[in-house]
Amino acid sequence: MAATRGGFAQLLAPGLYSVIYEDLELHPEEYSQLFNVYPSTRAYEEDQLVAGLGAVPKKPEGDVILMDEPIQGGSLRYTHESFGLGFQVTREMWDDDQYGIMRRVSQDFAGSIRQTVESTYAGVLNNSFGTQTSIDGVSLINTAHPLLGGGT
Repeated sequence: MAATRGGFAQLLAPGLYSVIYEDLELHPEEYSQLFNVYPSTRAYEEDQLVAGLGAVPKKPEGDVILMDEPIQGGSLRYTHESFGLGFQVTREMWDDDQYGIMRRVSQDFAGSIRQTVESTYAGVLNNSFGTQTSIDGVSLINTAHPLLGGGT
């Protein structure tokens, strides 16, 4: 629903002592210091877990060389999400707003986007002991991550 003159009649005439606009204080960006973020042009990205070779054993002279092979583990798919938020205001409300509040609301989209990005990334850390799992299916912060060759 659009912001109309009827909904914001107080903003149409001069005389208000002040208009207190409640917005969020923008803090410095933090997510990019904690996460590696890469651009993408795909619908999803995938990671594949592969364990390399084990330690090289000593080989007495004349013995055959032992062979090893890498182990393929699980994979993890990251599906990109879409977000959207709009704001409508009638032309009349835009023109007649005596305090510039509607213009200020339209400028708040950057703050809304920033809050969403920070909250989304913070959710990974906030849930890292429980519901946020890694490629092996175990919560991110856990002492029971299995090794592909066995053990933890």
